[in-house]
Amino acid sequence: VLINIAKVKAALKKYDEALENLKAAMLIDDGYVDKTSFVSNEIAHIYLLQGKYKEALKYAQIAEKTSVNKGSEAFIYVLKNLHDIHIKLDDKNLAYSYLQRYTNLKLKEDSVKNTKLVTFLDLDYKAEKQQSQITQLNIEKKEDENRRKLLITGILASMVIIILIMVLYFFLRKKNKFIET
Repeated sequence: VLINIAKVKAALKKYDEALENLKAAMLIDDGYVDKTSFVSNEIAHIYLLQGKYKEALKYAQIAEKTSVNKGSEAFIYVLKNLHDIHIKLDDKNLAYSYLQRYTNLKLKEDSVKNTKLVTFLDLDYKAEKQQSQITQLNIEKKEDENRRKLLITGILASMVIIILIMVLYFFLRKKNKFIET
């Protein structure tokens, strides 16, 4: 919660209040494994926004050293901050080095995200296709039932007509016999 409050305060350019919240968040043990790295990087970012590049560098380096997952999105953000800080400190070689690491990790992360997205879209497409096939089969089933009902109705109607014709035929034949006699 304190980290989110700090982000809001930083967005409102209330940097000192944001830093207080982040430093307080650092003291709370909430079980988050990469918390020191994450919070240190947020502090570094605020110092970067304030133009306090040496302080920003100190916290960004803490974030880099304490990061548990060196391939996470949070670590990618650490590398981005380190790049930006070294640009401001006019250390082009280190800035370039961090930019390369940032770019490589970002491309890997984007590739993984794209693979997951393609897999999700493929599964979604297959599910939609299967649902479409089920719908089509249900329509065909109803059409078959309607044809069968129509055929049975036609046969019954034909039988009724045949019976009526036979009754009329026998009735007319009896009438003709009765008239002849």
